Amino acid sequence: MEGAQETKQPHDSPVIRGLSKGEDGKYAETVVLWAIDKTKSPNAPDFSGKFNGQFVTGFINQRKDASKAPFITLSARTIDQGSGEPSYKQVATGNAMNQRSDDQEVYFDTILFNTEDGKVVQARVTKAMSAEMHKALGFANEIVARPAKDADEKKVAAARP
Repeated sequence: MEGAQETKQPHDSPVIRGLSKGEDGKYAETVVLWAIDKTKSPNAPDFSGKFNGQFVTGFINQRKDASKAPFITLSARTIDQGSGEPSYKQVATGNAMNQRSDDQEVYFDTILFNTEDGKVVQARVTKAMSAEMHKALGFANEIVARPAKDADEKKVAAARP
């Protein structure tokens, strides 16, 4: 339709996103996850997307001890070398960051993913994430706005090769 504006649904935007700086100094997307609408299929994964270049599905898992926060598992589809059958391999687990050991401020928007090779990948929730999902991930509080970057700091960052 001519003149009609396209409306974007919340699920069109990723709900979790992470960047990392490569050896060349350029930033690359390491985590990008979209929420899956579970109203039609309650057993469907909670997320779908990419993690460290692999296509993944993700589930929010409740712990047996209800006093502990839930966690995310991310799994990539693989093919069993012996049988040729498709299967899934867990590539990372993620936890909401509710406190820091260095006593710095917590913004309740960060998820730390532990990879199978012992690395930690940091990602943040985006504005597309619903308040219900934010709470389901185990965040103890609502998101706290991060301080705006200083204009001079932005100029220095933009000038970097």
